Amino acid sequence: VETWCSPTLSIDLRLILDETEIQPVRLTQGQESGLGQGAFLMSRKPNTHNDETCYSLIGEQI
Repeated sequence: VETWCSPTLSIDLRLILDETEIQPVRLTQGQESGLGQGAFLMSRKPNTHNDETCYSLIGEQI
């Protein structure tokens, strides 16, 4: 986990994940959940992955 603090005390918390753990969010009958890139829904796995790519964490189904 990496953190960064600005002079205004805002905190950016990032999880360093293995590329194999990143999955698109799919809204289908199965309602599978995973990690989505930004605020967008992805229909397939991203083609590129780099240190500047941020993913939002999607909650687990209950």
